[in-house]
Amino acid sequence: AMMDVIEEDVKDIDGLSAAEKIKRLYPSLRDMQIYMIQNKNKNVILVASTGTGKTEAAVLWIEDEKGFYTLPLQIAINSTYSRIKNKIKYSKVRLLHSNALSTYIKEEKDNGDIDAQEEYQKAKLFSAPLTVCTVDQLFKFVFKYNGFEHLLATLAYSKVVIDEIQMYSPDIVASLIYGLKLITDFGGKFAIVTATFPPILGDLMRKYRIPFEGPVFFHNPDLPTRHRIKFFKDKDFDYKLIVDLGSKYKVVVFTNTVKKAQEVYNELKEKANTWIIHSKYIRKHRRMLEEKILEFAPNKKDRDTTPGIWVSTQVLEASLDLDFDFGFSSLSSIESLLQREGRDRRNRLYNEEEPNFYIYDNKDGIGTIIDPQIYYFSLHAVEKYDGKLLYETDAQDDKQAMIEMVYDKNKNPKILSSDYFKNIIKMIDGLSNLTPYDLSHKEVIKQFRNIDSITIMPKPIYTKLLKSGKIKEWEDNLKQNIPLNEKQLIIDEINEYTLNLSHWRTKEHLIKQRDIIYPNSGIMVWDCEYDFDEKTLKGIGLKDY
Repeated sequence: AMMDVIEEDVKDIDGLSAAEKIKRLYPSLRDMQIYMIQNKNKNVILVASTGTGKTEAAVLWIEDEKGFYTLPLQIAINSTYSRIKNKIKYSKVRLLHSNALSTYIKEEKDNGDIDAQEEYQKAKLFSAPLTVCTVDQLFKFVFKYNGFEHLLATLAYSKVVIDEIQMYSPDIVASLIYGLKLITDFGGKFAIVTATFPPILGDLMRKYRIPFEGPVFFHNPDLPTRHRIKFFKDKDFDYKLIVDLGSKYKVVVFTNTVKKAQEVYNELKEKANTWIIHSKYIRKHRRMLEEKILEFAPNKKDRDTTPGIWVSTQVLEASLDLDFDFGFSSLSSIESLLQREGRDRRNRLYNEEEPNFYIYDNKDGIGTIIDPQIYYFSLHAVEKYDGKLLYETDAQDDKQAMIEMVYDKNKNPKILSSDYFKNIIKMIDGLSNLTPYDLSHKEVIKQFRNIDSITIMPKPIYTKLLKSGKIKEWEDNLKQNIPLNEKQLIIDEINEYTLNLSHWRTKEHLIKQRDIIYPNSGIMVWDCEYDFDEKTLKGIGLKDY
């Protein structure tokens, strides 16, 4: 049944809004937070490094209006949600992403006073005063599916926060820009809070007549320098150097592809204490790895000094609060490199002569994961700062200068003729020419994720679960007539042993069984090697050929 949407009051049970709670929690606000309060009636673009109180600044900007807070990754959404709920103690915040129902069911188990199904339905109806969600949940109205007016009408009197814009692919950026155009035309407001901002996005917003203030830059005066980079043209990783540093320090190595990460790991694992993390682990193992890495390299002053190496793809670029001593990376797009640098010396001053972040032009993922033009523009930016200590101050912002060497049309006119730019424009024009109701809601969600993805269970995992009788137990339990929540908990447990694969069509022959365990589960058995040791937390996961 369609629930009547009843707008909830922004004031919490104790009569205070989230913004009022922040002001009580932190009586002396930072400059950036004061700026956001002063500009609460405007659209703003705020650029500040992570760990400077951006979340609070954004909530202060929302103030006493209805708010939506979007982030790129589920793990980032969960941590922002729990920060607002538990640290700021604002109980009216809601969570919305594809696994949100499970979070509510766990909460219902922990404290009996909420009804999970109802919470989730309300979240889906956007009736909460503050909703933390993914971009695809909120910006799906750009596809003008049947019923989209309800969401757009809601956004017309709301404030939308977009956290970390550099994490999005060009097609999502296009949806965001077109979406912001519709929202602001109807009277809604937005704030983009981000660690890096490509100027070309500002140009696009001006092109589509979206009004905004900024971008304004806030730097942490205590951290003028954190990184000295070293660049190697046409070279692959220096494994000897990685092993030497990894025997004394906490070291992270970034690659652009899973295949390369697995190669690097195999090269290092015999020579040093090494772990690897990427997107091709079943959920259970991925979570174990995330917990392990947070324990190994937390952003904390009093942590232990155990040395070791972590190899990773871009899964660590955002969201996890990590702090390594040295970093290595395949050359990638500039905004991605700067995000990666941010995992190294996160809140620690660095001004030594020795580099602490090494970049290798090893052509990893070029043309598949990375746009070749952006790759070469980024190469020139990195070359220019090779060997230099990067300043992040009001007087000199080297990191923003590097971004501008790639994404500022005045410093790099070629960006305007790049595929990157042309594709964004093409996509925005495509969205503006869509006639309403062409698509169903389901198609939109698919199109938004824009990934031809399937859910798989690796065959070695499936075989093990089959032998232990676990599969049969699930099958039997799901056939019983049990309450919805209990069904959902079983499905969640099954999902722990799966992962999502995108771009799988070339390897369709690896599908051995479809829709296993229950009808229309959408889970396929995938025939391939899978390696992970739950005791040591080591192993390459799903082998990428």
